[in-house]
Amino acid sequence: MFQNRLHHSIFQLPQNYVLLVATGAGFIGFVLSMGLRSIVLGVGIAIALGMWAAWVWQLKSSPFLISKKTQDNLLDIECFQEQLERLEKKLDVPSRQKLEKVRFWIRETQSFARKIAEIEPELVPDLIEMLYTVLALADRAIVTTLANQQIRTLAYQKIGEQNLKASCDRIQATHHQLQEFHDRLVLNQVGNQFPDLETVFPDRLQLLLAQNKEALQTSNELNERSL
Repeated sequence: MFQNRLHHSIFQLPQNYVLLVATGAGFIGFVLSMGLRSIVLGVGIAIALGMWAAWVWQLKSSPFLISKKTQDNLLDIECFQEQLERLEKKLDVPSRQKLEKVRFWIRETQSFARKIAEIEPELVPDLIEMLYTVLALADRAIVTTLANQQIRTLAYQKIGEQNLKASCDRIQATHHQLQEFHDRLVLNQVGNQFPDLETVFPDRLQLLLAQNKEALQTSNELNERSL
């Protein structure tokens, strides 16, 4: 699955079009100079394919492609961990302790999403988008936690805690839903058939994604009103 994404990135590079034109021109020139014979065509094709194989092999080890893949794909565990650690650096010791369970849910959610993607590769785009919403909700929870530490008025403390609970509840709901999706897919693989799985599962995933986006939108609107 991830290998296919790497191939997709490779063939998107503009240098490939230059190489394609150059290879085609070289092949035509070689055939015209040597004569239109089967052996000449065979040798020409072999040279062209060899050039492309060497080019793709070189690109696969390119640091640029590796970096691009990990930046774009939150299903990659190193990429996700890097993004999450960047958020967690904002936390002090008290807020780390308060959000310990939430941080556990977030990491587990990524693990479930990665395993689901291995079973159902066609769901990769939705799962990646889901993880982006989870990180956004995590960022909202962290920012709210730090803000709540500075609030002294009881009424506003209550509002702050409600905002924090809303973000944490969405993260928890996402974790529990993906855990259920994962478990059903695993059981389905070993013979426990769920007749509605193929039709209902993508729709439920879309619904969960929409709920996360709605929660983020609501949180942003509340912040704008408070300014």
